[in-house]
Amino acid sequence: MSLKYQGIFVRAARDCAVVNGQMVMRVGVQGRIIVGPAGGPGQVDVPVRIAVVAAPLTAAKVVVTKLIRIPVMIGASDDNADFTHIEEGLSFPLPPPGELEDYIVYIGFDPVGAAAQDQKPKPAVGNKPKPKPTG
Repeated sequence: MSLKYQGIFVRAARDCAVVNGQMVMRVGVQGRIIVGPAGGPGQVDVPVRIAVVAAPLTAAKVVVTKLIRIPVMIGASDDNADFTHIEEGLSFPLPPPGELEDYIVYIGFDPVGAAAQDQKPKPAVGNKPKPKPTG
């Protein structure tokens, strides 16, 4: 009974191009947020992580990852809402020939990563130490 919202992905697509020795990807996701018993109307920020992983037989390695927060508006009389997002310009160095087949694109919800990002201290503005006079 404490579930506020549940998210599902309906579709995902990617488009890749090689530009100046870099693989540049455009990744699109379409999904739905379903209101749970403890949820209600208003904006829900959906934390979505896109990760490209090199997964050869020996050891997997994260190539690039990005956390995106997608704002989804739930209407007062709605029990679900659809969302779409297209992430442009996700890029990484082009791997040597034959290794690109080992690359996998993962898309998932990442509330833990979003919470950790929220906990990082913000840099202080205007609190730089004053230089000591020389003389």
